[in-house]
This record gives sequence, C-alpha cells and structure tokens, in this order.
Amino acid sequence: MRETLIAVALSLLGLSSVSAQESDTTQSAFKKNIITVKAGLGVSKTLSRGLSTSSVLGYHVGVSDQINVSKSMPLYVETGLFVNMKGYKISGYDDSETKMHYLQLPALVNYHIGKQGGFEVIPSAGVYIGLGLAGKLKYNIDLDTYREIDVFKDKTIKRFDFGTQMGIDVVFRKVQVGFAYDLGLIEIDKEDAIYGDAEDKLGYKNLKNRSAIFRLGLNF
Repeated sequence: MRETLIAVALSLLGLSSVSAQESDTTQSAFKKNIITVKAGLGVSKTLSRGLSTSSVLGYHVGVSDQINVSKSMPLYVETGLFVNMKGYKISGYDDSETKMHYLQLPALVNYHIGKQGGFEVIPSAGVYIGLGLAGKLKYNIDLDTYREIDVFKDKTIKRFDFGTQMGIDVVFRKVQVGFAYDLGLIEIDKEDAIYGDAEDKLGYKNLKNRSAIFRLGLNF
C-alpha cells in the first residue's frame, strides 16, 4: 500500500510539474506589454455641408502602449498619446487653408498575426479623443490680401474631437510600418468662421475631420 501511495504521489507531482511548465509557457508566449514610438505623415481634410475639401499634409508623432489581455491569444488593448496636425483647404472659391494641432488619445483593440519577435501583421480598431492645442485659418479677403483667425481662441472651432480609428501595421522584429485612418464623428465647428448663417455659401459649417496616417514605429 505504501508503495502504491508513493507511486500515486510521484505521478501527481509529475503532472503538477508538467502543468506548471505548460502554464509558464502559455504565460510567456506573448509579451505582456509593448511600448512603441511612432512618427509619420498625415493627409487630412474635412467634410463641409456634405462636400469634401482639399487635403492638407501634416504630421503624426507619439508613443503607444499595448497591453495583452489574453493568456491564450495575442489580443491587446492599445492606448497612447500623440500629437497630430489636421486641416483642410478650400480652393477656387474664397481660397482658405486651416491647420489644427491636436493632442490625441486612442483606445484600440488589436490582434497580432504571426510570430512575435519575427514577422507580424496587426490589424486594429477603436476610437480616439482629440484636444485642440492650436489652430489657424488663413483666407483671402481680396486678390492679394489674407486674414488669419485663431480658430480655437476665437471659438469658431471646438477644441474637442472624437471619432473612430482603423489601422493595420506590419512588424519585423522591432521595426513597424503602418497605416491608420481617423474618421471624425462629431462636428467640430461652433459657427461659420467667414459667412455666418449665410445658406448660399460654401462655408465652414458641419465640419468633420478625416485623416489618413502613414507611420513608422520602433517597439520596445
């Protein structure tokens, strides 16, 4: 009987050891936390009364943090802090150019397809919140005369922006190349900066941000 009990105990210890090793392997299969420094270019525009404006070239720079939320899958919640330049142009009809600089916080979910530390494809989707830091609207009064408006200080455009973000990144080892698209969901204008309530003019009402971002990143 004693020999039987000892054999059973050893078997249980062996199973426990194997289970612990498997658990450790599962836990270490995916990085728990990934910090990425990102920088790139943005091509942005707005919708105004259902009409699309011309685009403005801007910048995108910041840091993201990915946190693994599943021991069995490479599923991550991603957040971070970025500074983006967005804006738009209206050409051929009271020419103008608007540039707005935002502090932006994303809240995304992404999934890693491939081998971590090797080659990966990472699709992501979620939302973002933006806070306007500075913004200028420059428009022509007549042929060679322009006027500038501080759109946030003059309260013609809201400082707050909110929308969805979708993207995809390709990672090889620590280097990341990606694309993202910001789709603004709220109207950022408070009033028409130039035409007021005039209904027969293409003005600056019903503005929603649109921005395509091309970025490079380095993972830590």
